[in-house]
Amino acid sequence: MAADDAAAEVSPGATFGPPGDEYEIGKQLGNGAASRVFACRRLNTNEQLAVKAVDLRRLCLLGDLQDQMTRLDSEVGILHELRHERIVNLQGFYKTDNWYFLVMELVGGGELFDLIVRNKSLSESEARHIFLQLLEGVGYMHARGVLHRDLKPENILVAGSRPAEPPESGHNYDVKIADFGLSKAIGGGASLARTRVGTPQYWAPEVLDVQKRGGSYDQAADFWGLGAVLFVMLCGRYPFDGQKQALDDQIRTASYSMTGSRWRNISEAAKSLVRGLLRVNPVDRLSLDDCLSHPWVTGEPMPLPKRLPLKPAAAWLCLLNVGPPRESLKTRVLLQKSL
Repeated sequence: MAADDAAAEVSPGATFGPPGDEYEIGKQLGNGAASRVFACRRLNTNEQLAVKAVDLRRLCLLGDLQDQMTRLDSEVGILHELRHERIVNLQGFYKTDNWYFLVMELVGGGELFDLIVRNKSLSESEARHIFLQLLEGVGYMHARGVLHRDLKPENILVAGSRPAEPPESGHNYDVKIADFGLSKAIGGGASLARTRVGTPQYWAPEVLDVQKRGGSYDQAADFWGLGAVLFVMLCGRYPFDGQKQALDDQIRTASYSMTGSRWRNISEAAKSLVRGLLRVNPVDRLSLDDCLSHPWVTGEPMPLPKRLPLKPAAAWLCLLNVGPPRESLKTRVLLQKSL
């Protein structure tokens, strides 16, 4: 079949689905290498939804078709098990000889990425509201043994917004996590995550080198991704961009900067959370509970840094330095020597 004929199969006005549960395709919302996303309408209920239409003929050009189909089936299986307010939920799926249709809830606010680009960055209040929702969604999927493996602003959709209180804080944006095409089920006896997938700027070090060093990685890789997303929300730039240093080296050493004009007005609490999430060793990285109790998330004051105990001589000098002005330097020196 010609490419034009293939495109005509899935275009606005066309229908798909089994008899009695058909959908009409609406305007196109986005596209990928082998897929397109459309608004759609369930004919028997008039419900407004979205559909990801995967062209199986194009899919085979991206690699082994059987592997690609296995990945698609895995995505559907994972989405079928997940149902949460912070996740773009699967409503149904349908397959023909040439197309694979994933019917999803419709999220009309666009990508978080576009929101950041329009505003250059988000306020801390806006970023905090979004980050809390991401923790809800990621915590839910992790509790069910699912790694997302591609957390980034492009895969976070804005479901709605309203003015924040106080108004100068910006807006409260409601978001949902989308695109589980690279997700992996690792619970219940499923195989471990052993492949390097996702978007390079958001790779955790253990994902970057998983095939080189062998072994596997776990939920901590998603928390690295959350740290990178938080970084981008706060300053509008990637933490790792490969400009001053090779991207792989930047990631392996967590070489990023939180200085300059974009970070001048960002709180130390926010920076502390970013640092805790972008730790090279996954064992040292902040967990879900760590994030939920972090001062930037809870709004509590940052704890003061621990002060090292002073040696006796230094303690005496501190006391003498705040003593009466008439205390002579000679007396201080004599006291220090006597200790």
